[in-house]
Formats: sequence, structure tokens, C-alpha cells
Amino acid sequence: MAAKTKTWKALWPIVTALVVFALISGGWFWLQGEAQSRFAEQKRHLDRKPSLLCSNETWSGYPFQMKLDCPDPVIYLSRGRTKLTPKSLKAIVKAPSLRTVMVHVTGPTVITNDRLTGPIEIKHAPTTIHIHIKNPDLISAQAELSSIDITQSGTRLANIDTLQIGTRFERSDEHTLDIEADITNLIIHADERQQVILAAVAAVINAGNVPREPAADGAEWLKAAASLDTQFN
Repeated sequence: MAAKTKTWKALWPIVTALVVFALISGGWFWLQGEAQSRFAEQKRHLDRKPSLLCSNETWSGYPFQMKLDCPDPVIYLSRGRTKLTPKSLKAIVKAPSLRTVMVHVTGPTVITNDRLTGPIEIKHAPTTIHIHIKNPDLISAQAELSSIDITQSGTRLANIDTLQIGTRFERSDEHTLDIEADITNLIIHADERQQVILAAVAAVINAGNVPREPAADGAEWLKAAASLDTQFN
């Protein structure tokens, strides 16, 4: 009996390690399956919801991360009518903060929309967007961009040294949207010879009862907001 007890004590750490390994592995592969399923589902709703497409996405990060590498990313907004095309995109979720998504984006990022006279190209340093999903109805995000150069069809529109932006969106009977932005050294190119230079800009927008679906452009969105008695502060 004593020999069996000693043998069991010797094997106990190994058995425990195997059980933990099995639980972690099973949990990771289950989460991977869920993530892939939801990612595939969102691609079916380009005309209704914000969606992300990749030319050939790959999943990795075992065992404590869930990582999506998205080559040739295209982000669809405004019911599919607006496209954001960064150079590369990588999304990472780390345990135990499964409700926080870090999105690494490299530029330039190109914005296209049928109502624009031409594509808008935004050159910027690599940036990380932190998205916090407290629950399905409360989402916030923060990002800081630097070395921003905005052009349209070869014409320079603006330069920004740094842009810090934070957003908070809460879905309820009356949706609310909060946006805070801090800009340093904003240069607006009115034409080839004239510039408007602002050393610092701080903006805060609080909007209540905002439209459920984004519109194709700002004017259309404001018209939809006005019809719903959206309140802006």
C-alpha cells in the first residue's frame, strides 16, 4: 500500500498538468471555433452592419491569445457604401481580458465612397486601437495616431502631428454616442499657397438617440439624426 501511495504522489503533478493542459487546449480550440464562426457570419452583412473582410485570414495565439492576421483588409461601413482599406490589420484578444480587443493597423489607410470626388488616403504611423466590450450594448474604443498626412486624388488636405480619440457607444431605446478628440499641430491646406495652422484642438461630442444604422456620409447621417430628434451637445 505504501508503494502505491508513493507512486500516486509521484504521478499526481503529471496528472494535474495533463488535466490543465487538456482544459486550456479545449477552451482555446472552442474559442477559436466561436471566433471563426462569428467572423464568417459578420461577412454576410456588409450591406447592414460594419464588417471586415480579409483575403486569407489566419488564426493563432495558442494557448493564451486569440490572434487574427488579416492580409489585404477591407472594413465596410455605412451599409457597405464606405470602405476603409489599411495596409495591414491584426486583432488580438489576450486572456483573461477577453472583452478587450487590440487592433494593430498600419497605413496608409484609404477611404472610398461613391459620393467622394476621389479616394482619401491617410498616411499615418502604425497605431493600436483598444476596443472594450463591456457588454453587447456598451462598447468603447481609444486610439492615438501620429504623423498623419491626408490627401485626396494627389491633393494634400491636412497634416496632424498627433490625434488622440476616444469613443463610447451605448445601445438602448435611445442610442448614445460620446466622442472626445485631442489634436496637436493641425495644418489645413486651403490651397497650394494658404494654410490654416492650429496648435491644439480639443473636441467633445455627446449625442443621444442617434440613428441605429450609419449613413453613407455626414450630411445624410445628420438628416437621419434630425428625424429622430437626436440631441447634440
